[in-house]
Amino acid sequence: MRVYLKTCYSVPDAVSAPRNDLHLIAQLVQFETVNSSAAKAALDKMEGHLCYLKEQALGLSIFDTNLSNHERKQIDNSLQDRAGCVENVKRRKSFDIRQLAQNSLSDLVTVNTEKFFQILGIPTDFSKEDVHMWEQHPSYQYGNKIANSPRVVSDHAERSIKLMQDFNRSLTKREEVFQDV
Repeated sequence: MRVYLKTCYSVPDAVSAPRNDLHLIAQLVQFETVNSSAAKAALDKMEGHLCYLKEQALGLSIFDTNLSNHERKQIDNSLQDRAGCVENVKRRKSFDIRQLAQNSLSDLVTVNTEKFFQILGIPTDFSKEDVHMWEQHPSYQYGNKIANSPRVVSDHAERSIKLMQDFNRSLTKREEVFQDV
């Protein structure tokens, strides 16, 4: 719980999801020294939920205000430098989620990350400016508005359902009473 709690409450923020997921994976890898079976189970579960670490979703990170300007610029540089890199994290033949713990977000960026901006119609001319000036640039502001508008809902719903199930189970163990509740 001490590893997951911070991530659990930051779930609705889509722009920070790639950073949070990568951080959670790194914490779980470290947690293996404390409780290897729990960490392995959590890492196995995370392996099926890496949608924010896919190439296109990594574009959200540019608008994460909790990333340093240096990190955002590294992501932007990777967009420019990896024009030929099309390797998908989950498509690797010998994929081990633990390998992600050693990466930064910019390490995961590929040519497909640029499609994020194309699909959403976000101009990337802000990247020609100094990273410190991005937030004043109209195209960055437009992209920031778009990237921050969707809220991640499914995790809220899943947590609410789980909370209610746990609450109901705490009231009774008898099936007939459980059905009445």
